[in-house]
Amino acid sequence: MALDTYTNLQTAVAAWLHRSDLSTAQVQELIRLAEEQISADLAQCAFMQVSPAAITLSSSTFTLPVEANSLISARLVELDQPLNIVGAGELKRGADNVTGAPCDCAVTGSTDAGLLSVAVWPTPDATYTVQCTYSQSVPALSGSRAANFVLLRAPSLYLYGALLASEAFVANEPRMPTWQAMYDRALERFRGLGWDGDAMLSTDVPITRAATNIFTG
Repeated sequence: MALDTYTNLQTAVAAWLHRSDLSTAQVQELIRLAEEQISADLAQCAFMQVSPAAITLSSSTFTLPVEANSLISARLVELDQPLNIVGAGELKRGADNVTGAPCDCAVTGSTDAGLLSVAVWPTPDATYTVQCTYSQSVPALSGSRAANFVLLRAPSLYLYGALLASEAFVANEPRMPTWQAMYDRALERFRGLGWDGDAMLSTDVPITRAATNIFTG
């Protein structure tokens, strides 16, 4: 059976675990946990980084697109000036009355909609345009997304990632070290692919005005 669709992946995970008591929903949870781990492990790879269209900044905060996992860089377009990315606790919140061209920014949390919120300092004295580069998550598989570029090019990452996520269900599983070694090998191989530029398929991530996803690998 080819590991080329979400349905086939679920079947394979259940078969490898030999656990008849795992429901379809639980297998799907394992795959989702694998996606979270894969996204973290690939976060620093160039093909997971996206430069969206310009974001308008007219207040002390702005939000990143929903698929953003972390902020890599930001700059003011008008001044061609990079913003220093600092920790949320380092942002000069004590000087709230200071206005000017922002020079610092920090990811300060997320909104109710799950968007990463970024605060800037000082408070903008005009409307600026911010160009950001951010790391995005692996597009989640679902009933409406049968495959993505990771599953199609490295199905072993998904398979072994989901098996590793099952550790709480299969305590004392002797195959865990082998699965970990196979996951690490698949991750190293995938990182080494000759990607050229942003490698997100346009069909993998919902298209928004704020992001441009190009696949050239």
